[in-house]
Amino acid sequence: MSRLTTNYLGLTLENPMVPSASPLTRQLRSCHELVEAGAPAMVMHSLFEEDVKSGEQTGQESNRLVDAHLNQLASLKRELGIPIIASLNGSSLDSWVDYGLQLQQAGADALELNIYFVAADAELSPMEVEYRYLGIIGALKQKVDLPITVKLSAYLSAPVNMVKRCREMGACGVVLFNRFYQPVVDLESLSVVSQIQFSSSIECAERIRWAAIIRGQVDIDIALSGGINSWQDVARSIAAGADVTHLCSLLLQQGPESLVRLRRGLLAWMDERGFDSLDDFRGVASQKRVMDPAAWERISYLKVLDTYEQGPS
Repeated sequence: MSRLTTNYLGLTLENPMVPSASPLTRQLRSCHELVEAGAPAMVMHSLFEEDVKSGEQTGQESNRLVDAHLNQLASLKRELGIPIIASLNGSSLDSWVDYGLQLQQAGADALELNIYFVAADAELSPMEVEYRYLGIIGALKQKVDLPITVKLSAYLSAPVNMVKRCREMGACGVVLFNRFYQPVVDLESLSVVSQIQFSSSIECAERIRWAAIIRGQVDIDIALSGGINSWQDVARSIAAGADVTHLCSLLLQQGPESLVRLRRGLLAWMDERGFDSLDDFRGVASQKRVMDPAAWERISYLKVLDTYEQGPS
């Protein structure tokens, strides 16, 4: 058994570094490159609600888009020999149950719900936002046998409770967190334009914090997504309690071979510390296991401020 073996959504994976949904998991060639570099599984590029339901498309065109996606999923399963996690990206219930069932029939090993929803309506309550997630999970669990993981927003008011309720509705895992791409104001045209912003390791600190708080309170698989750009980020994620890490920006910027560097760096560090497996240090820094649990909460913020004001000793 590989020293980096981990379990996620009922799947035994050779390592915890899983390519997330991106242009790289869209094309068969780049998928092969990811597998050759050591990808233990991958999240297939998403089936987008906006594409399927676009008002510019006829019903026939929408069907062709869904059929093409399902055929590609079947091809990836046939060609790659690793688990394929299908991804549904949207915010409404409507047809997602049907699509989830079709993805299952096409050979998906698990289903990731990428519920991309910005609560921008002043009349929309926090409870309504949460019910949107829970309703989709519940409806899918009635029809689909696949393990389901939910990609949550970082802006939920009570993340731990929400994770607990997702588990109660039947979700096997959660992904922390959905990374919303931020539009910017173009100062020449004074218009709003889309802009892809790659993540940095600074962003993963928030994910690691919530993984550490959730681990030990909710019996659920945890994936961290957003800012995982080095083997150190992977090691910190596992120490906090994550089961896997999802990679996107790093792979887009440095290519599939970056997986090799992450794996080598993590193994070298484990050798130095005498860890034979990920389980030897998984969750050791979680809130339930550290000597100072308050370090993950607001009190640590006050301590940092006091330390800074006092200056180095």
